[in-house]
Amino acid sequence: MFKKLFLLFLLLCTFLYAKENPSKEWLNLQSGRIRVFFHDKDFNAAKKYLKISVESSEKMAKRLGASLPEEVRIVIAGSQNEFDKLTGGVIPEWGAGAARPADRLIIVKSPSFYDRTKSAEKVITHELSHILLAYLTDNRIIERWFDEGLAQYQSGEGGINSIVSIGRAVVTNNLIPLDNIDYVLQFQREKASLAYAESRAAVDFIVRTGGQKSIRNLLSEMSAGKNLNDAIYSEMKMNVQDFQNEFFADIKRRYKWAILLDTRLIISLLFIVFFMAAYLNFLRKKREYKDDYEIEDSDEDTPWY
Repeated sequence: MFKKLFLLFLLLCTFLYAKENPSKEWLNLQSGRIRVFFHDKDFNAAKKYLKISVESSEKMAKRLGASLPEEVRIVIAGSQNEFDKLTGGVIPEWGAGAARPADRLIIVKSPSFYDRTKSAEKVITHELSHILLAYLTDNRIIERWFDEGLAQYQSGEGGINSIVSIGRAVVTNNLIPLDNIDYVLQFQREKASLAYAESRAAVDFIVRTGGQKSIRNLLSEMSAGKNLNDAIYSEMKMNVQDFQNEFFADIKRRYKWAILLDTRLIISLLFIVFFMAAYLNFLRKKREYKDDYEIEDSDEDTPWY
């Protein structure tokens, strides 16, 4: 009986090891600290992703003065089903990749089934940033807005869509409180886009306020054991609530005209203007027809002198 239980235990361990170590089932390439696991069909993508990862990690090291841990694994999921299995199904359909920082593991979607217009460089750099921040802070839980904002700052994500998203939220008074961004994976696509846009804008606000060195200083403070709130107070001399108030006031000033870039709004306004013009034209023609009818009717009943 003991022998059977022992064999069952070994089989279970073997299964778990294979699940957590793709090298037993996948092809892989390695350069420096980065190892990429992939299926045969993604060989070209794996070479590209490995090159991107090495270059991005070097850039982050120079910018932040910090390096990645000794080995980071990147797994290219060959299908949506495989991606969901590897990530536990917690990533929404709009997600292009995911990181499990404690295990120094990144899962990205294969270009064979995911939108090729999504920049692989931005996706991978974004996820590497999550790994680096977790490594520097000894895997402590960091507020999501800073984690996501830093990742976007590193990868260069953002652009016109983010500006429009914030502009729309400013006009409609629907900005998301920073602590609510912790739940971004539960948001629908549009709200999630706003959450990411705010996160990037918050990190940009830190940089504009104190320069790029302020990011380094915050990471140094957190690496020494401080939480984000205390690190912000040390660097910016304000608590987290004051920081949010200052940040929201800043984006309300900076983004209040961004709504004019919203093509969806512009099209809606043009439709309303067109409808109103057509309706007014209809009323004008109706009034002219009524006037003409009254004149004709009047001519018939009036005697000539």
